[in-house]
Amino acid sequence: MKFWKRWIADYRGKTRGCSLAQLGAYDALLDEYYSGEGPLPIEPHALYRIAGAQGAVERSAVDAVVARFFAPGADGMLHNARADEYLVDEIGFRGAQAQRGRAGATARWAPRPPARKPRGNGADNLAGFDA
Repeated sequence: MKFWKRWIADYRGKTRGCSLAQLGAYDALLDEYYSGEGPLPIEPHALYRIAGAQGAVERSAVDAVVARFFAPGADGMLHNARADEYLVDEIGFRGAQAQRGRAGATARWAPRPPARKPRGNGADNLAGFDA
């Protein structure tokens, strides 16, 4: 996915009290979640790499964000409930759009019956007839 809708009021409401480092970590993790169209790895070092967390403060921010906004799933990956809902909706929408596009292309490029020869205005039927 190349784009995701960010509902500012919802985002700001859920992230109140987060530090600037935590907001940056959350943004980076959500971007990875949406671009990969699925959950994140559960290993802390993989999450640090995704978020670009290099120092202790940044790693602590990633840990705080993961604890607050993500939950481990049965598949051994980290899930964000809101992102999962959005992905289901978006992937379903894209599938429906693709199906509509295929139907339109099929209709447009389907074989058509041959065109009938025009009858003309009748003048060509009088050729060679003396009036």
